[in-house]
Amino acid sequence: MNRSKISICVSTFNHENYIGDCIASIIEQDAGADIDIEILVGNDCSTDGTAQIIDAFMQRCSGRIRHIHQEVNIGPFENLKSLVREAQGNFVAHLDGDDFWQPGKLKAQLRFLLDHPECTACYTNAWVVNDDLSPLGVFNNELPSTFNLPFLLVQGNFLNHSSILYRAEHKDCVLNCPEFFIDYRVHIALAKRGTLGYLNAPYVTYRHASSQSMVKLSNQKVRVLYLQALIDAFDNQALDDVYDEVMQDFVARIVKDGASLGSLSFLVFWFKKLRQDLKRAKFKIFTLGLLRGLSRIVHAVLRKLSLILKLCSGIRVINER
Repeated sequence: MNRSKISICVSTFNHENYIGDCIASIIEQDAGADIDIEILVGNDCSTDGTAQIIDAFMQRCSGRIRHIHQEVNIGPFENLKSLVREAQGNFVAHLDGDDFWQPGKLKAQLRFLLDHPECTACYTNAWVVNDDLSPLGVFNNELPSTFNLPFLLVQGNFLNHSSILYRAEHKDCVLNCPEFFIDYRVHIALAKRGTLGYLNAPYVTYRHASSQSMVKLSNQKVRVLYLQALIDAFDNQALDDVYDEVMQDFVARIVKDGASLGSLSFLVFWFKKLRQDLKRAKFKIFTLGLLRGLSRIVHAVLRKLSLILKLCSGIRVINER
């Protein structure tokens, strides 16, 4: 490998229960003698003990960590952008403050990118755990080692944000995002520039719905930002062959979510929004998306009934007469 510098952008807010594991996992990376690491920790004006933990690591690792302490809370989007602007490396990684890495992650990804110059970024699989680190499974099943934008759009947002490593010349894929965005928008922007790489080894430990998870705290906002990411993906792109498929899937998700919430107002809101935002084939997309969503609802109900029947059949009556 040629000598490379990796800037690691850690976004954190009120992560005193997690940030120690996060930073320690970066320091413990076996990156190799040919790799320089720059650690940028963006503390978004935390009100708990997060700042003290970061400062303690700074004292232990003199010169390796920069604590960028925001004086006011600017939100996760601007916090991440501020770190990317400061990044000096020729590769950039993101890591959320409530997640952490497994040994060897950076070295494996850097080698992949150096071997695949056509790839703008490389991602990895992740272990999924509860807040207390009890295991839930892995983020993805087996995926191809490289894929393009149509594959990413049809499959949905299956990429883990804390696993990303990309070439610094594509920093504008983050910096040019609007005021509010989700990681899917960044993945799409990178996929517009070239293919994406993927390592199936789970090099990240991802806390599902931790206490500060955006998905947990702002689910409706995430749906809106997801739709905006899709709309941006199809702007000025020759992707007509996958447009209907992608938008039908989104409608199906909305139908299933609306049924799960039992909220008619939710469905009315999304019907109006989609009628306004979809650029074409609205009737076809709505009709087939609705049918697909209803099919998913029926499938979910049948799965639950099957589980209940299995549980019931396994119950023994101790005092049988």
